[in-house]
Amino acid sequence: MDITLRRAEHSDIPGIVAFYERESDPNILRRSAREVANAVDLGAIFLFLERNQIVAASGAFAIHFREELYFEYGGTIVTRPFRGFDLQDIFTSARFCFGVLFHPESLPDRVYTFIKPDNAPSNENIKGRGFSLRETAPTPYMRPCGTCKSRASLPPGRRCCYNIYGIDMEAIRRNVRYFLEASAERTSSKGTRLEITSTLFRDARQRAILHSVIA
Repeated sequence: MDITLRRAEHSDIPGIVAFYERESDPNILRRSAREVANAVDLGAIFLFLERNQIVAASGAFAIHFREELYFEYGGTIVTRPFRGFDLQDIFTSARFCFGVLFHPESLPDRVYTFIKPDNAPSNENIKGRGFSLRETAPTPYMRPCGTCKSRASLPPGRRCCYNIYGIDMEAIRRNVRYFLEASAERTSSKGTRLEITSTLFRDARQRAILHSVIA
């Protein structure tokens, strides 16, 4: 199998919205068309495509608060035929490369991700990329909790019905290194081979910045 990794373009928005509608499950926080459009316009949604069809997607969704941008990493869906190749790891590392290049002021304190406690695979995956559990997050992330229907049933001391994850700069550097060194050829545990062609961050200046971060 051959797939391409690239940033989403404005013309992709209807297809991304349809993809999320079709592939979302109860463990995935639903994204509105407006959220998708804003993330695409920011250059912060990444796609894997097979023959121009979306087979996986992931994003960095910006929250505007007091003239600053806070990023929630989420919206990661990999369709079943393409699971087992660690595409989630590539998505996570690509989002950090995006942050380093375009929004370095947000790192590490304005990047969080939220995962349902019973979504064991995603919790393990995100911890494997260097995220760690936090008791709470900055105000912009926690505002929806004030009107959340699950708030009344939360156990004492818990602030959110999702697990809250933050990250430090050393883990971000490891993610950047992972992206720069990631193999384009992958084999699943079942022996299926996958080849990835990436168009992300190919500019020489961008590569130099990324390499300087891990030097």
